[in-house]
Amino acid sequence: MLLQTRAREVANDLGLTESQFRAGSTWVKSFLNWWSLSMRSKTRAGQSSAEEGEAMLTQFADKIRRIVDTNGIELIYNADQTGVNYEYIPKKTIDATGTKTVWVKGSGHEKDHLTAMQLADSNGVKYPLFLVLKTAASKVKDVVQDNLKNGNGFGVHVWEDIEELHERHPSRIYGNPTAWWNGPISLQFLTYHFGNRRGVSCKPVLLLWDDFSAHVTEEVLTLANELNVILEKIPPKFTRICQPADVAWMRPLKSALRHRWIEYLRTELQSHTSGPFKLFPPNRFDLVEWVNTA
Repeated sequence: MLLQTRAREVANDLGLTESQFRAGSTWVKSFLNWWSLSMRSKTRAGQSSAEEGEAMLTQFADKIRRIVDTNGIELIYNADQTGVNYEYIPKKTIDATGTKTVWVKGSGHEKDHLTAMQLADSNGVKYPLFLVLKTAASKVKDVVQDNLKNGNGFGVHVWEDIEELHERHPSRIYGNPTAWWNGPISLQFLTYHFGNRRGVSCKPVLLLWDDFSAHVTEEVLTLANELNVILEKIPPKFTRICQPADVAWMRPLKSALRHRWIEYLRTELQSHTSGPFKLFPPNRFDLVEWVNTA
């Protein structure tokens, strides 16, 4: 929690050791009560009941077993994508108790994001991330096609940065005007991870991923068939229990990213010397590093 981190820094400046002041939960509660503050948050409604979820999970698990048995599958892959924000504005903040309107200041880029696709297999092997960053498209059609062919969607100048990021990290990076996953990137994803299966006599493998239009285009299904990869969609609205990655990967990933955001925010505050403080969002180098090391 940022409050606890800041309190420890102040205590250290005052000469207190960590054993003398820990800024624990009891201190946080007392601090909030003393200043008439409380944690404020928004609420959301669930999409389906727990009973419906359990029933769907059983049905989906039975379906996967049948696919595995019928096709003699020995290796199952699971892919899942998520948005990685440039700002991790918390759902809760500290404000005066009873306040009707709660303001949270940021850099104004809380909606900016990149898309990260994770992949692992049933042996526990993790594969390089596929990242999709936002980049402006050229107004010249021939340039757009050249960028897609030679620069993963990026212009020649931005591509220099992307090549440097490729050298620093194992992730593969693509760009488009929305930073969202699309059908052509699905083709690149399958080719990168499974392209060595083309024209080779081998057992089929199973790839589980979300029920998303870009995952099941005609071109994607044709390529998967050529690579002997069986695609199976996770039941929509039940990914929180039927999508293995949602259950096991996403919470640690988002927790690590929030931690990096807090560290970034602390650094920005510490480097500020005078005048009104203005927060600037992390750049693409920061964000790509964060998600690769999360």
